[in-house]
Amino acid sequence: MGRLGNFENIKNRQTIHTSNSYSVLDVEIDTDFHEACSSGLCDATEMEIPLFKYSEIPDFLQGNPYVVSGYRVSLPFNLCLKSIFKWNNETVNVWSHLGGFFIFLYLLLHDNIIYIPRFSGSYTDHVMVSLGLICYQFCMLCSAGFHMFACHSEKASKRWLAVDLAGISIGVIGCYLPAVHYAFYCLSIWRDIYLITITILTVTTMVIQLHPRYFSHRWSKWRIAIYMGLAGYGIIPTIHWIWLNGASSEIVQLFVPKVTTIYILGMIALVLYLSKFPERFYPGVFDFIGSSHQLWHIIVVCAFVFWHYAGQEILSASHIFDWVWSDIPVPVPGPGEALVKVIRAGICNTDLEIIKGYAGFQGIVGHEFIGKVEKVNPESEEGAWIGRRVAGEINVFCNVCDICKGDDYVRKRNHCPDRTVMGIVNKNGTYAEYLTLPLQNLFQIPENVTDLQACFVEPLAAACRIVEQGLVSTGEKVAIVGDGKLGLLIAEVMAQEDCHVTIFGRHWEKMNLCPEKITKVLSDGSEELINKYRDYFDVVVEVTGNMGGLMLTAEITRPLGTVVLKTTCASGGTEFNTSPFVVKEIKLIGSRCGPFANAIQFLKDGKINVDKLITKVYPFKEAINAIEHAGKKGTLKIQLKMD
Repeated sequence: MGRLGNFENIKNRQTIHTSNSYSVLDVEIDTDFHEACSSGLCDATEMEIPLFKYSEIPDFLQGNPYVVSGYRVSLPFNLCLKSIFKWNNETVNVWSHLGGFFIFLYLLLHDNIIYIPRFSGSYTDHVMVSLGLICYQFCMLCSAGFHMFACHSEKASKRWLAVDLAGISIGVIGCYLPAVHYAFYCLSIWRDIYLITITILTVTTMVIQLHPRYFSHRWSKWRIAIYMGLAGYGIIPTIHWIWLNGASSEIVQLFVPKVTTIYILGMIALVLYLSKFPERFYPGVFDFIGSSHQLWHIIVVCAFVFWHYAGQEILSASHIFDWVWSDIPVPVPGPGEALVKVIRAGICNTDLEIIKGYAGFQGIVGHEFIGKVEKVNPESEEGAWIGRRVAGEINVFCNVCDICKGDDYVRKRNHCPDRTVMGIVNKNGTYAEYLTLPLQNLFQIPENVTDLQACFVEPLAAACRIVEQGLVSTGEKVAIVGDGKLGLLIAEVMAQEDCHVTIFGRHWEKMNLCPEKITKVLSDGSEELINKYRDYFDVVVEVTGNMGGLMLTAEITRPLGTVVLKTTCASGGTEFNTSPFVVKEIKLIGSRCGPFANAIQFLKDGKINVDKLITKVYPFKEAINAIEHAGKKGTLKIQLKMD
């Protein structure tokens, strides 16, 4: 592969010499190559593709005098295709964007098959994400096509340049569509205004391309200015979005650096393109690889990929927007109910799963709270309740079914078949200023228990349920598998029962929050760890809900021991080996909601310190940021404080 010095005219059997004269080179090469290959007088697949210097190419191919060699000239289309497998100064330009096309094709399939279903995404989610990725793919193909076929002829070059520029416009739209849609997810008027505006600007840009001089070298700076304006328009909705959310809010702090990064990448690419760096300082050195246009291509692909992953975070945040903010009338308490003004609400992992679609719940999320009674129905009961600080059991039983007619309170509390469950099943929850609950569900909070502590009554009661079920005895060896919020609470409750407690987890910083008398074990899944604790514990409480935790639980529980399952939102798994449970005759027991009175007593007596489990308290107006924070790895308890 090299520059053609001379070649035979297959048609006339005359020797044609290349010349610095444009007219000779253009006529002779265009005629000989095209006619020879199309007439079948030569096999184009076996013909060496000639490469030329900058001084030898026609004007329509000129643009960067610092790339001095490696040019293809007047190739028929079949040789244009073949040339992408040969080194020339367009090889990297073509393959960087062909590669980009396949990257975005993979992401299109991955997001629609795997990522979006994780959020139980809607049809709109699939459409918006797909549109963005399809726009990127279109941009990549248009660019690759231009760099592949522009050398065919001046006419082909102009046509493919029009396609390339149209692809850039579509690529810019691909950046805007998902970002604007999800950033203004709850403000449909502004979302539509911005999307319509960017569509009009893009169509206008394409119409301008109809001008006969638009593709000339003299208009290159105007083309750059137009596309800079198209991309720079995004600053307007960005500033508007920051103003709406508050510059100090966590969601803004999370995404502004990403927006800044995408513009920095664009500016770097633009500076390289305009300055023709680095070839300007080393002409001929970067002809085949490393020139400014090739770097521009690579940065564009990286920027699109980066922005796509930033968009995934916007997508997840948008689902939180959809669940949190709405205005509804203050609820009216029914007979035997109280209207409670919420003081604080805790964010539980179950809430996060419900937001993602678990249990198919539609309504106000949340079930951990501390509030103050403002109204009671009937009014005759107001004297005993008005002004009290209360926490509330989340299960509202029907008082009608056979279970509820019986004397077993625990059974109807947890297992009434017609019960509603606050924030989980058919009853609005605690992420609101007001809620209603039956008086029988309410428990007064002692004066020495703070609002922060009282918000832990519900999860602490769930930990106390294990004792209420009679599953542990003094002196027994008890293991807790999982070092999340609930696991830490269970460990402390078990320690209060004078059990020998061991907690298995993956985070030393979490386990070290437990009292010193509780043994901490870093769970790495190693054979050495399993061998050390195999068949050791009388009772094992599994709190992770994942396969790894269940497998460890099966190994460390002694024969005829007890396994307690505390996770209602267990992760899915393809296989679960029940053999160890059968062979060792292990009792497998579920455990849910527990006694509020016991939990409140623990807090009143100061026997369990829940303050250390708080990661952060957010004002209610920043609920979106709070929920996003709660979902981050390593976070313990997040609470919402009502204004």
